[in-house]
Parts: sequence; structure tokens; C-alpha cells
Amino acid sequence: MTLTKPVERGSFRTVTIVSNGRSVSLMPKNSVIQIPDGAGEKLARGVWTDIPGLKLHPSRCFLTGSYSIDSQSHTLLFFLGEAGIGAAPVFIVGFSDDGQPFKILDQTELDVTSLQPSPDGVFIVGKTSLSEVMAGDGGKGSKKPYATTYDPFSVYLVRPSGPAVYSLEASRAYNEKHYVWVGPHIREDYAVLYNMPGHSKLLGAPASKVSELLAHAGVR
Repeated sequence: MTLTKPVERGSFRTVTIVSNGRSVSLMPKNSVIQIPDGAGEKLARGVWTDIPGLKLHPSRCFLTGSYSIDSQSHTLLFFLGEAGIGAAPVFIVGFSDDGQPFKILDQTELDVTSLQPSPDGVFIVGKTSLSEVMAGDGGKGSKKPYATTYDPFSVYLVRPSGPAVYSLEASRAYNEKHYVWVGPHIREDYAVLYNMPGHSKLLGAPASKVSELLAHAGVR
């Protein structure tokens, strides 16, 4: 596999993969990058690689994920872009039964959070937007009550030899289990509350109720 000459800060516009004697060039909608080696530069460029189900390739040009269907193994390549003010671009490549690479998913904004098994293939889970703290002490790792905007997870189903397809059913099930669910779209008029006393899971509520709920939780 080769990448085009970097255009800026180690970013690339074309990915060329040689498989079974054939060379295939793929061009994502957004530039992809060679993932920085240092934690500080990763943070500065909005890139992280500690994603359940994925492993960083030694070249640092992509992450790999795999799944099996009917005892046959399938591999996915995850190329990441540099984040702006929101989620980062991602370009995902799969391989057909005869080993030819093709585009699985090409998103301008999708922070992949995990790759999870599915009875029909595999689920790609991620967020298309970053939550903003609305009230309370919402620093990373905070144990105090706080509220953020509603930014649900998106779940895409990948089957062998086909592109990723957004699944509303799987997205709802995942959010109901791991987040909250009031639909597939981001909402600033709805809040997600963390670390609320008496609630073992996250709590969803209209944004207009946040101040009252946090006050009851002892947040001033």
C-alpha cells in the first residue's frame, strides 16, 4: 500500500493499495494523515488511537479492524483525518471476496469510538459531533454532576463485500444502553446529565430543566 506525497503536515489525498496483483487508487473526500507518534501531537491534532476493536498499524497510516462471518475473516482499514472544531474525518476501506479494496465509509465528521461484532457483520460506532458542556463541572474524568448537549452515537452496519449502512435500530439500541435516546440527530435543546445522585445511568432532560436538576444535585 502507498500514499501520495504529503500535501501538508503529513496529510494525503490518495490511497493506493496493491492486492492480488492489482493496483487500486482511492480518493477520500478529505485528506487523511499519518497518525502522530507522540501523545501531545495526537491531542493537538484531535486524533486518538485507543479505540476498542482497532489496532494501529506500524506505519501509523491507518488502524485495522477485523471480523469473521461463516468462519471467513474480513479486514477493515481506518484512515483518519485531522479534526477541526468538531469530529474528525474518517475513510474506511474493506476488501471484496477476491481481495480488491473498496470504500466502506467516507465521512467528513465521525469520531469512531469502537468496532463491535454483529450477527450479520460488524458495527462501526462513532459520534458525528462533540458534546458541549452546558452546566456544571464537566472536565474530563469529572465525578461531579454536569450537563452536556445531546450528541447521540451513530451505528453503521458493515456486511462482507458491501458499504457501511447507517442503522437506526442499532443506533437506538446502543444509545439506550450506553447513552440516552431522543432521536438520531444532535440537539442543543436537550441535555444529557452525568453523575447525577440516585441515577446509575445517564439522565436525559430538556435543557430548560438543567439548572433545576443540578441544583437538586447540590450544584450551584
